[in-house]
Amino acid sequence: MEGDYLGTDNGGRGPRAMPFYLICDVSQSMRNEIGALHDEIAQICQEIGGRPDIDDVAHICVMTFADTANVLVELTQMSKAVVPGFSFARLTHYGKAFRMLATVIANDYETLSFLGYRVYRPCVYFLTAGEPTDLDWRTTFKETLTEGPMSAAGVPRGYPIFVPFGFRDANEETLRQLAFPPGHSKWYHAQNTTFAEAIRGMFGIIMRSMLNSSSSMVTGAPAHSLPDPGDPWISSGFV
Repeated sequence: MEGDYLGTDNGGRGPRAMPFYLICDVSQSMRNEIGALHDEIAQICQEIGGRPDIDDVAHICVMTFADTANVLVELTQMSKAVVPGFSFARLTHYGKAFRMLATVIANDYETLSFLGYRVYRPCVYFLTAGEPTDLDWRTTFKETLTEGPMSAAGVPRGYPIFVPFGFRDANEETLRQLAFPPGHSKWYHAQNTTFAEAIRGMFGIIMRSMLNSSSSMVTGAPAHSLPDPGDPWISSGFV
């Protein structure tokens, strides 16, 4: 990815922070996989949290969504993250997640800036197993997570990198439309395999993405990294 995803450098002073947001679908279609989702996220936090150079810059927030959206882990360093158990609901409502995420990103940016951090553009990993039940989700996305609305909410240069990961009944065309911004983001789709293999493969990609992106900040050339899948049952593509 390009190395220009700097949100603000805070005048070149202070510690650096690259926020990562993990947004997990916990609707009915995911009811049997809630435990696996939780365990994989906890493993990512443990592994990255054990590397002080990366842990200094990588901050994580964990959210879930279904009928409503909820923040389970407020933005923090990986080593400090405590991931509570997940519970599932019924509907897959994308818009609820988008609106909550936009508010959280703006609040986190304000907090980090106040604390003196140089805040870099966040990356969102959006995991879903089905199609949205809200038909206006495209409009909601444009009204919340694109550059204009995010800048208006107080986040300079606004938008996050939004990376969708689809399981089971997720539609590939929907994933393509979710990837944002065009030309910089990427979508991933796991199919024709067991859910256990799919989730291991997907979280392997997320782990590599977080490590590579955070490492780029340590070396002084910040850039988001979205690696190619290592498994044949995961398809992907830039938009």
